[in-house]
Amino acid sequence: INKEKIFAVTQRDSNKDGASESVPSQVRLPKTKEELFQYDCVILGKDIDSVFSAEELKLFKDYLEERGGSLVYARGKSYTFRNEVLAELEPVVWGEGEAGEGRFQLTSAGSVNPIFEFGPNRNSDLVIRELPEMVSVTRVKEEKSLAVILARTQEPGSGRELATIAYERYGKGKVMSIGTAGLWRWSFMPRDLSEYDDVYARFWGQMIRWLVYGSDFLPGQDITFKTDKNSFSLGEPVPLVIQTKLVDRESYHPRIELTAPDGTIHEVVPTSDEYQPTLFSARYLPDKEGEYTAVLHNNLGEPKEDTVRFTVYSDSVEQRFVSSNEDLMAQISSITGGESLSMDEWNTLPQRARDFTVASAPKVEPEDIWDKLSIFSLLMGVLGFEWLLRRKGGLL
Repeated sequence: INKEKIFAVTQRDSNKDGASESVPSQVRLPKTKEELFQYDCVILGKDIDSVFSAEELKLFKDYLEERGGSLVYARGKSYTFRNEVLAELEPVVWGEGEAGEGRFQLTSAGSVNPIFEFGPNRNSDLVIRELPEMVSVTRVKEEKSLAVILARTQEPGSGRELATIAYERYGKGKVMSIGTAGLWRWSFMPRDLSEYDDVYARFWGQMIRWLVYGSDFLPGQDITFKTDKNSFSLGEPVPLVIQTKLVDRESYHPRIELTAPDGTIHEVVPTSDEYQPTLFSARYLPDKEGEYTAVLHNNLGEPKEDTVRFTVYSDSVEQRFVSSNEDLMAQISSITGGESLSMDEWNTLPQRARDFTVASAPKVEPEDIWDKLSIFSLLMGVLGFEWLLRRKGGLL
């Protein structure tokens, strides 16, 4: 890789004894923050430090933290010499040298990740085991604490498992490392594996989609519109937040049309944030319960319109949930000794209530207590005391 061959297309004509012709592309490398922030995903190859200057490499950190972009280290360690800026962003710490050929083994996280969904009725683990091995695997010294390992490869000889495909969140974005060389083998399947001809394209396409759709901005869009939640209490302020990228702050004049549950339309004008130039916000105080629809109209950028819906309800649980819960009522009546009635049995309620009153009324029945030891002892004591008093008084 060098600056002259970046974004160049090479054509080979077999009629000219293998002579090749380089056709330079009109695409140029992003060298400024504004240029880099236009991209949703950036894939780095080898020797990237010979293409970008030290100051330009620092932009990748801003790209992840501020832009929420995605960065892919497609062939392991992407720099020749020690580079603290790029090393800080990676989900793993690279070791020295490379191991020999190896085959991917999906982890539990990799088995459920959409990157490795190769089609209906195809088990990801089985497909990976049948695909051609990698040419080499970059040795890993350490896995960072926030890294999620999607695939490992067993190092020949030592049997040590190396993190081959891993990712981690960095700022608002994601960083993925593919510590191997030879993925191109998946695009040249032998005849007996022709059913997997689409695996290579699926892998890269699904990986990029998974990375990009996790960011604040959808592909091709430079404006997002959202609220912090989907439901609000009556009288609670509703924050309407607009986030932009590469939009001229002075020329951008968004407006929001908000439709209340009764059809009334209110216009809300967002204001720019003093400390975050890419942020615009507005607050709306709802005075009615129901579903609201807020439509953002943009005079610049994409999309031209965006819609957010939210619901406003009263804090009263009884007013929010007014439908009957038959199962709960039947359970309560069974526990308390009552009955659950259908609408057809409604006319029997008065008689059932009278029967219940009679059945639940307390019943008084006489009970002999003289034969209890305590009561018998008390009676004998009273009689004995009376006999003593009579004798003392000369009555006996």
